[in-house]
Parts: sequence; structure tokens; C-alpha cells
Amino acid sequence: MSTEPDVSEGQSSSAIYAIGKWSLNAHSNQLSKDGQSVELEYRLTNLLVFLLENRDRVLSKDEILRAVWPKKVVNDDSVAVAISQLRKALEDNPRTPKYIKTIPGVGYQFIFQDLPVPPSINISIEAASAKPQQRPTKAIAVVLAAVVLLAVFVALGYDRLKEKPMIVHKPAEPALPTHDVNLLEHAKKLVESANADDWRAAVKLLRQLIEKHPSNAEAYLKVAEAKIKLFGEHFAETENYLEISALLKKALELDPQLARAHSWLGELIFVHDLKPVDAEEHFKRAIELAPQDDSIRYRYAHFLFIYKRFTEAREQIDISRGLNPLTFSGTNMVWVYLLQGDNEMAERELNRIKSTEDTDSFFNVAAQNVYYQMGNEQKVYDNMKWFFNRAQFSEEKINSLNQAFAKGGLKEVYRWLLAHKEAADVGQYTPPISWARYAVAVGDNKSAMNYLEQAYLKRQPHVECAAADPHYAPLKDEVRFKEFVARFGNSVVH
Repeated sequence: MSTEPDVSEGQSSSAIYAIGKWSLNAHSNQLSKDGQSVELEYRLTNLLVFLLENRDRVLSKDEILRAVWPKKVVNDDSVAVAISQLRKALEDNPRTPKYIKTIPGVGYQFIFQDLPVPPSINISIEAASAKPQQRPTKAIAVVLAAVVLLAVFVALGYDRLKEKPMIVHKPAEPALPTHDVNLLEHAKKLVESANADDWRAAVKLLRQLIEKHPSNAEAYLKVAEAKIKLFGEHFAETENYLEISALLKKALELDPQLARAHSWLGELIFVHDLKPVDAEEHFKRAIELAPQDDSIRYRYAHFLFIYKRFTEAREQIDISRGLNPLTFSGTNMVWVYLLQGDNEMAERELNRIKSTEDTDSFFNVAAQNVYYQMGNEQKVYDNMKWFFNRAQFSEEKINSLNQAFAKGGLKEVYRWLLAHKEAADVGQYTPPISWARYAVAVGDNKSAMNYLEQAYLKRQPHVECAAADPHYAPLKDEVRFKEFVARFGNSVVH
């Protein structure tokens, strides 16, 4: 753990670092190669600069923590995660490293030695050593670097440098008139609302904007996001999928760097097309384009824990929480623990959230699943009652369900819900997948498989979870179930 005082959080000067074919602009956090660039997260830039400036020696994890995470209470895992992200950005293979080498039991060293490192930026190096050494030749190096850059600038000519900039960005779209800029911003706020009427109003405004400015990529993206919210659990059903994916593809055609468009397209390909490899490419591209967007990382984490890649899922959740501490109230870690079979930790996480936050549908769904696996039927039913109230069940229906629970516990409640073909979401999602879950609980495996097949044909969200969700454990030896889960490519993504 590191709790060192913060000497300096900011960057004091800009610098361009040449790393073979790569170029790092430490001022703008841009890592570039062959005319393409990606934006690194602030801490990753600081870490890379620290490694570069100390390439002549091995850096311990503790030293890196003090230098790059001053004043932050973090552990060694933060260093490992950040190193992994840097390697991905640099396309470095940890087994045969070209840039960053792991020294087992010690730390890390930057091993690429092609070009000298130019003047540094200040990233709290003082915090890493009690007696920092100031190189006497640094000022001379700065002057020499400036002279060399000026000579190159004159030799190539200003126009030529403009034609092949180090960092290439998409050409800017024609600026929207002020009125339309305001319209777009208003529509975006409506999309972020929790009200369905606002989402419909946003779609109407965005359609008007697209009619006037058909090349505005963000407008297509926001229509897609509004439609996803309006369709709800039905967003991946074929007709809805065709509309939403067409909007997202149009947005990416106009602007390939729209991170959220990549993220949502990955979600659709994952749920509807059942192509996890293609889906993951979009998730990774989204994170590369918008490493600071915590919602994208949470969406990717869901994908990862469905495929039981729990270490990577936790890594994404931890980064998301670092970007936005409010996401600590989310239930993603509950699901990671649950799918790992660690029910006690899942319950502990539930209690941690409940102690300071109002419960919502996501919490009550997670709670039902955790307590079901723990065999605590009373707590499952207590959380189910939250949904009875939300669905505005009549007093008569609630009394019938209470009587069923008193008579035969959860199994009798599920039997009642299945017999009455209850369509409301009581924390087990909606039909036909909810009916499949009820059928599993009462031991009717044949009906459960029939309903799962129906959910699959509809491309209902959550059907892709069947292989990972312990609720379906009673089906694991069924031939039909094995064939069913094989469709989702669970053996493809690793």
C-alpha cells in the first residue's frame, strides 16, 4: 500500500518522447505511430514517462506507486494493471518484451534503447526518492533538442510538416450553427434522462437535426442510445437490432472514433449475432478511444464476466471505479463474486451498498440471485416483494403469492408464477426467460429448455448468461443445455 505525500500532480512542461516507431506527447497524453494516435489515461502517461526516464535501472512496484500514485491509497495490483494497459497500447508482448520487461520479484524496467529520451515532464519523481539527483546537463539537452527540432522544421518546410502531422485526427465536420448546437446539447440531456417521454422527445429533435445536417455522426449515435433505452430488454430483438445497428454503423461511417458507438455495437454483436470475438474488438476499440469513459468499461466488464474472465472483469471494474467513484454503488462486483461461487463475498458487497444507498431494481435482482444460491428463501422473497410493488400487483395477487410462500416456500411461489404465466418482472427478468428460470426452480427441466429456446430466438438479453449463471446449474448435465450454451461461443473467447 502507498500513502506517500503528493509532491506534484501536474505536468510542468510538454515533451515529445521518441520510442522507436512510437511517439509520446506527454503534454497531450497522445501515443502515436504511423499517423495514428490514441489518448492515454493521465496516470498511464505519467507511468510511461517515469519508466522512460529511469530506463537505466529496475524500478520496484513500491517506487512506481510513490512516483505515479502519490497521495493515493492503492496496492501493487494498480501497477500490474497499468503496466498491462501500457503493453497493450505499445503492442508489447510480455513473453518477449520489446519495451517493458518484468523482473520477477523485483519490478519493471523499460528496456527499449533505440533513441535517447528528451526533456522530461514532472510526475512526482521527488516522491520516489528521498534524494533526487538533478542532472547538470539537462538545460544543455533542452537547448540542443530545440536546435535540432528547428533545423528539421526548416529543412522539411512548414507546409510539408502540416501534410504529415505526427498525430492525425479526423477532419472536423462543418461547424453547426449556434441554434443547432444548442438543439443537439438539449437532445443529449434528454437522452441521459430517466424518463421515456424525454427519450422520445430526443429522437424527434435529433431527426430534425439529421434532416438539416445528415453528416452529423453524434446525432445518429444519440438516436441509437435513445432507442436502446426505449426498447429496453427488447433492444436486441431482430427488428430492433436492425434499426439500432444501422444507426450505429452510420455514426461510425461518419466518425470512426465515436467510442460509445463502438461500445454499443459490441453489445449488439455480443447479444444478437453471438460473435464474441467481433464484439470484443469493438469493446477494446471503444476503450482505446475513450479510456476515461467509465460506462464503457462497465459494459465491457459485463461481457468479460459472462465468459468467466473474472480477473479481467475486475480490472475493468476497478479502473471504472477509479474514474468515477459513484460506480462503487453498482452491483457488478456482486455478480463477479456470485459467478465465481463466492456467495459470502457477494453478500458482503450487497450489504456494503445497502448500508449507504437506496436499493433499486439492479440491487434487488442481484440480491435475489445471491440469496437464492445461499438458500435463504426469506431474503429472496423479501427482495421479490420490491418488484411486486413496482409492478403494482393487486392486493389479491400479493395475498395469493404470500400464501404460496407460506405453503411451500420459493418453489411454490415460482410454481404459481409459472402456472399464471406472470409477465411482469419480479426480479427474474421478463418472459420467456423468466418462465425458464421458474421452471428450473421447480424442477421442470424440459419446460425450462423450451423457454430458453424461445428466449434465444428472440435474442432476449440475459439468455447469453445461461452458461455462467449458477441458477441454471440443474440443467448442466442436460444434452440440450450443453448444445444450447455452445451457441454462444463460450469456448472461443479467452
